[in-house]
Amino acid sequence: MRVEFLLEDVDYTGYTFKCEVRDRITKRHIMTMTPIFEGFDAGDSTISLSKSATQTDVRAGSYMYDIAAIDELDQDYDIIYGLMTISDDVTLNIPNLLEDDDGGIIVG
Repeated sequence: MRVEFLLEDVDYTGYTFKCEVRDRITKRHIMTMTPIFEGFDAGDSTISLSKSATQTDVRAGSYMYDIAAIDELDQDYDIIYGLMTISDDVTLNIPNLLEDDDGGIIVG
């Protein structure tokens, strides 16, 4: 999973970031992510989130997230929040019902 956020007219140079993901219903903590500040260019800041499938290891569903910027005085400011949907893994090994025992595809 990789997501980028473009924050217009804000310079977050020198800040650190944190992201928490919670269950949408129970508000239970699901995972923590470390957003990466990609840089400040033409008046805009870019922040990205990235986790592999094995790092995520979360059931499919809808989750709340928030990203906070932390300044040099250790004060944090919520800058982005919303809902994310995690889908089932599309690479699961599911038998193809259209294949016969020889591995060919059944047509007609």
